[in-house]
Amino acid sequence: MAKSKKKNGSVKKNNRFSKVKILFAILAVLILLGAVFGLLNKFMPDLLGGASLSGKLAATVNGQEITEAELDANYEKLPAQYRMFMTREDFLVQLIDQTLLKQDASSKGLAVSDEEAEANVKEFLAKNNISEEELDDLLKNQSMNYEKLVQVSKDQLLIDKLFASEITPKAEVTAEEAMQYYNENIDSFTVPPFVKIRHVLFSTELVNRTILESYNEATDLVARIAPDKSNFCDLVTEYSDDKQSAPLCGEYTFAQGELPDQFEAWLNKSSEGDIGKISTEYGTHVIWLVEKEDEENVAPFEDVKDGVMISLKTQKERVVYSEYIQDLRDAADIKNYLLTNETVAASEDESADEPVLEEAVLEVAEPETVLEEQEAETSEPMAEPEEASTMTEVEVLPSGDYTACLAGKGVKFYGASWDSSTAQQKSLLGSLEVEYVECAVAGDYRDQAKACKDAGVDAYPTWELSGQKLMGIYTPKQLADAAGCR
Repeated sequence: MAKSKKKNGSVKKNNRFSKVKILFAILAVLILLGAVFGLLNKFMPDLLGGASLSGKLAATVNGQEITEAELDANYEKLPAQYRMFMTREDFLVQLIDQTLLKQDASSKGLAVSDEEAEANVKEFLAKNNISEEELDDLLKNQSMNYEKLVQVSKDQLLIDKLFASEITPKAEVTAEEAMQYYNENIDSFTVPPFVKIRHVLFSTELVNRTILESYNEATDLVARIAPDKSNFCDLVTEYSDDKQSAPLCGEYTFAQGELPDQFEAWLNKSSEGDIGKISTEYGTHVIWLVEKEDEENVAPFEDVKDGVMISLKTQKERVVYSEYIQDLRDAADIKNYLLTNETVAASEDESADEPVLEEAVLEVAEPETVLEEQEAETSEPMAEPEEASTMTEVEVLPSGDYTACLAGKGVKFYGASWDSSTAQQKSLLGSLEVEYVECAVAGDYRDQAKACKDAGVDAYPTWELSGQKLMGIYTPKQLADAAGCR
């Protein structure tokens, strides 16, 4: 009984740890989607030259204050991987954009009640089985309270309503547009010929046997396979060290060209129904070639229509949002005191009398329903720049200084040919040479190349460097900084 109790305690501890990760991820993103700003004051900032009764100012947005104290408090709550690439100045630009969105939503008569915001929080907590007691403990660790959590939920819902009103309706995709994309990118929907195999593995890694022993055992097993293969599944269950595939009779389906060279060589000279032995780094495999397709096939439009429309809609929403937020910036009275101070330090000839908002390296991430995203319990990705037009304004240092260093660090860039963010990342890299891994699988944009699956790639672009994975679009300098190149 004591052992059982200990085991249950361990499970409970793991569940609690999972909830901690979920909530911390929520808080990190909610901070981006809605900071609690200072009092509205249209005249005091200019009179005090970047200071106010509520503290030293970081910025004002149409007179609404963002103090440096508020900026620092929220910035320090960001996960370390955010702060690696996002400076205080970059983060301030995001807060400014979020303030603009909330102000615009209010000007259009949009509003969120306390009841709506609280219901939104409670719904999420219920879905993730987080009790009120656990929530209180977690909020204390983040120096927050329930009222503030409801407030940032209200900010999120307000921006969601603005998007539903102003962005989503302008990003509709028709079936005709999807068909046009399909016809113009038909190669992306071409399915390579596949092979279906079943195998029994005599492992040299999982079991203490030599290569010769595994080969001899495989040879003995081949002699025991019935001519009609009727006993093959029983032999898989009894002998195979590949326990994952054993319940499926050792079956796998691959696109030709994805298998190790030893398999491909045997498959090229074999026909359906053949039995063979193949030695690999894992041991010796007894292979049954169940089915082999010789020609490529094109996935029918109806089979991929929904996915194409979703992908195109996402891309169109990014374009619409990029234009929308830029219009808000152009029409707003924004004073960014942090950038002003940087400008004065950089050039004595440049006047600092009138602060000017400049583009930052990282733009605001596209707002989405954050609470729903967390149900997948995945780590939060880096904020993604909106469009290539914004990113091209960033100063990109000569890539030659970084190429050799990044190559020596084993940096890898995972992307997909059909993904617009991958295209943006490639345009930012310029002549910078890094190892690129293509994750797209011809004929099925939902599938991944084996190398990407093995690497655990969940989104594009994904960077692998310094023993960690980072998601998002980065400049060569940011990559060099992350990899420790100077």
